[in-house]
Amino acid sequence: MKIGELAQQSGLTASRIRFYEAQGLIRQVTKNDSSSTHQR
Repeated sequence: MKIGELAQQSGLTASRIRFYEAQGLIRQVTKNDSSSTHQR
């Protein structure tokens, strides 16, 4: 799932998701095909 998709589904902004990621509240999961996904 891309960050924009996660933002839309969660009701959060992409910048808020990046903030949470930087704080260690969520972690980024990267696939082998170099597309980024985020785990809730």
